[in-house]
Amino acid sequence: MPNLVNLACDAASSAFPLETVIINILPQLKTLRITDERNKLSDITFSAILAQATNLVHLAPDCCNTEFYGIFDDTVKLDLESLHLSEDHSQYADFVLPLLVMAVKGEHKMVKFKKVVLYGSKEKWKCDLPDLDLGVLEWRENEDKPSFDDFDGE
Repeated sequence: MPNLVNLACDAASSAFPLETVIINILPQLKTLRITDERNKLSDITFSAILAQATNLVHLAPDCCNTEFYGIFDDTVKLDLESLHLSEDHSQYADFVLPLLVMAVKGEHKMVKFKKVVLYGSKEKWKCDLPDLDLGVLEWRENEDKPSFDDFDGE
């Protein structure tokens, strides 16, 4: 088994279900970048993948569905240095931004992030929650998603 700590994978390009391909290497990963533009991961939850990725430090899920948000259902304890969300996630801003703020502030009982980086314009991430402290989140307005080829969590 190779010693792999950084992985970028595209679920749409895999001939096999992604979870079966990466299940054995998940415990050694520190950085994980997943692209799922065709919703191939919709039959599994990110919670199941993240439960196996016990050493994960940086995560960038780029998906078009809400499966990722299952991590907030209190079934997986998750403590990451950084979470990076592409502009595609902005369509769920009213739902996800309060959860992300709670996780960064340490107010969520199971999920903690030291840093959350949102890609795309703040205007796209606009939500109807005027009292939400968005100052704890970081924006990369000049990019719409984290780099696939050289994502390192920074």
